[in-house]
Amino acid sequence: MNKSIKVFAPASIGNVSCGFDVLGLAVQSPGDEVFISLNDSNKVTIKSIVGDDGRLPLESNKILQE
Repeated sequence: MNKSIKVFAPASIGNVSCGFDVLGLAVQSPGDEVFISLNDSNKVTIKSIVGDDGRLPLESNKILQE
């Protein structure tokens, strides 16, 4: 049995106009990909995050605080 899955969440550009809206557009790719696989520990483990410049924690129990 396959114990992994790849999910794609497309980006949206709805309601975009001139000004600061344009600064938030995805320019590298049209969405996000998540690769998920089951493990034997019954815990969430994040192995890597790409494209966040190190701002998101790999520890699944931490909340990003600015």
